[in-house]
Amino acid sequence: MECSLTVEGLPPARFFLPHTASPAGSGSAVPCRRGQPCPTARRAGGCLLPAAIKPVLQAFSPVLSHARVRLTLRRGGELAEVEETGQWAAFRLLIAAMRDSGCPFFGPILPAGTRLVPQGDGSKTFRRMVRALTFPWPEAAGGLTALSLARCGREIESHLHAVLGEARRHCRQDAAVNAVILMYNCTRLAVEDGGEAQRPQPTAA
Repeated sequence: MECSLTVEGLPPARFFLPHTASPAGSGSAVPCRRGQPCPTARRAGGCLLPAAIKPVLQAFSPVLSHARVRLTLRRGGELAEVEETGQWAAFRLLIAAMRDSGCPFFGPILPAGTRLVPQGDGSKTFRRMVRALTFPWPEAAGGLTALSLARCGREIESHLHAVLGEARRHCRQDAAVNAVILMYNCTRLAVEDGGEAQRPQPTAA
């Protein structure tokens, strides 16, 4: 996907987000666990996420969270434009980069969607993404226990650590860093909301 970023007072940035298919085959789609690299990362010589998100982080390095930005996105014959704050623009593109990185954890569970820019305001968009990321386990169909929900949250946060570390390493300003911190916060809210949904609802007397 070709991306153009325009921010008042800054030079325009143009960059590309490559698409790497999530691996298939015996053991290939197994995500990393407890600091141990996944089979895909071992074959590639390292985690796929840093390289995938680097173009976004470089483009957003001088961008403040509250700055108004314009994104122009092209993929194939599709064209989309969106104007929003630096934080939400960074969020959208980081999600896209994480999804298309080939990472066996994020690739299969982040919603692919059919549009370059998800519909709805940022909050609703993020909640849909977090739900897809938080509830991929088979038992979700029958209801997740509090323990399962907590496990989902910990798994997500552990995989976000690398993204946050790269954002802090590459960015001079805070748009991308705050976008990742928002992912942590909304992950926790999604887990709490899932727990609320599991509780019995009061019945009328």
